Amino acid sequence: MKLNNSNTLPEERVLDKYVVGPYTIIISSTTNDTYSSFNTYEVVSIVENDPSLKGVVYLTTQYLKSSFSSTSSLSFDQILTQKIKLAKGFLERLNLNQPDEVVQKIAELSAFKSMNLEKIFPFLLDDNIEEFFLDSPISSIYLDHRKWGRCLTKINLSKRELESFVTLVRADSGYRLDMANPSLKAEIITKFFHVRVSLDIYPLVVDELHLDVRKIRKRVYTLPELIANGTLSPAICAYVYFCLLHKRNITITGEPGAGKTTLLNAIDILTPPDWRKIAIEDVVESIPQIKYGKHQVRFKVEPYEEGEKRYSKSSEIIKLLHRSPDYIYLGEIQTEEHSRAMFHALSAGLTGLQTCHSAGPEHLLLRWRFHHQIPVTLLQTLDLIIYVKKVNIHGNCVRRLIRVCELDMSQNIKFVSNMQEMRLVDIFKWDPATDTHKQCFNDLYNTPTIKKIRKYEELSRERFLNTLNFLSIIFKEMAQRRIFDVEKVIKSFHYLYTKYFKSQRGDNDPSIILKTMLQFKY
Repeated sequence: MKLNNSNTLPEERVLDKYVVGPYTIIISSTTNDTYSSFNTYEVVSIVENDPSLKGVVYLTTQYLKSSFSSTSSLSFDQILTQKIKLAKGFLERLNLNQPDEVVQKIAELSAFKSMNLEKIFPFLLDDNIEEFFLDSPISSIYLDHRKWGRCLTKINLSKRELESFVTLVRADSGYRLDMANPSLKAEIITKFFHVRVSLDIYPLVVDELHLDVRKIRKRVYTLPELIANGTLSPAICAYVYFCLLHKRNITITGEPGAGKTTLLNAIDILTPPDWRKIAIEDVVESIPQIKYGKHQVRFKVEPYEEGEKRYSKSSEIIKLLHRSPDYIYLGEIQTEEHSRAMFHALSAGLTGLQTCHSAGPEHLLLRWRFHHQIPVTLLQTLDLIIYVKKVNIHGNCVRRLIRVCELDMSQNIKFVSNMQEMRLVDIFKWDPATDTHKQCFNDLYNTPTIKKIRKYEELSRERFLNTLNFLSIIFKEMAQRRIFDVEKVIKSFHYLYTKYFKSQRGDNDPSIILKTMLQFKY
């Protein structure tokens, strides 16, 4: 069955075509009248290409429905894994004359159908999808595609299909979803996908139900890859990495879907291996790094949408003071309670990485000051504020780092009383005319953050500028040589940290270090 219930569009309109699990995805451009054009996302299951498989899929699906026992104690991942395993066993007994790859696809498709989720699984499996939405039970699903932007579909979910998905999400998360608590935010992690699910129901939603599923990318972006795709520049990476090594506070802000967490993780994986890092998140989006030799503790707290909480983000942030981290990772600072807890930790001397939604750095500071009532003097604990945004370049929706800002306080003022005594200065900025990043602050040696570092560390101008230049070359070379793999990047920067930054010897030649990094055998 073709999930869109529509004929394939003419070949000349097809923009892209690829395979995801047991499905073929077709991206097309269409026009419904003289003035309106849009991209469509079409899903075709394997049985559309080989009708002889329809009967096999039907038999396997019925077998799973009749033989699979109670799932009340199993996670989403366990249910899916066991169903696929059962399906493959059943297919082996049928002695199909099909390649292993086809048998695997039949097993997956049958498992999805037996869970009444055949229509929604393509969106969960497709790593090209960033987020997909259902506005109401009578709406069609639409989505944001990594390459093709906003795409429409003709896929509707029946009441039974919606109930099946909601039931699985509720059971997997353990969170309530009822009239007393009509919002649920949870993450679903399986070997096939990792998503953040937001569900809202009546009476909060007028039209019964709203669904928003954010995909967590399985393959992690690294800074060299972000340089290669134009998100930021080698010079910015060099400056940010230098500040990171000196444990300065880095805030990444922007609108929803701007790439905040993507950049946060790309920076986070470059932390030195001897640091003790602690992460606090309501949806786990940090990258597990213990297998790379790092010291990392990750705490998962209950989301803001959950009513009565046992583990709140704000209380766990405050507890960080007694857990002795070298660096902290805070996912999504949202509420006044979160903000107060974060600045409580920063004012106590902790530093780290965090994300926060805003329409820009100025809006972020105003919200903290006037909506969340953060004293102006505590804003001095901020160092780098990085603003990222989705922009349109030649008709393509891409993400760009727009600004790297820092707060410049009035000199000799220890207790700032109002916002007029501080200003944001741009260190780097994106130029939309050329789609390039430019340095705005003429003398990086005297930026507010570097001045803070120099206050407690001997750092000559020559050493600082040479280090930035060296780091910029490293990032540029890695981007050009397409060294994007997470493990390769981590190992390279562990080596750099040990040989260049931590070594007490003064004879480590940067050119030899760079050559060694680029010639590593992984």
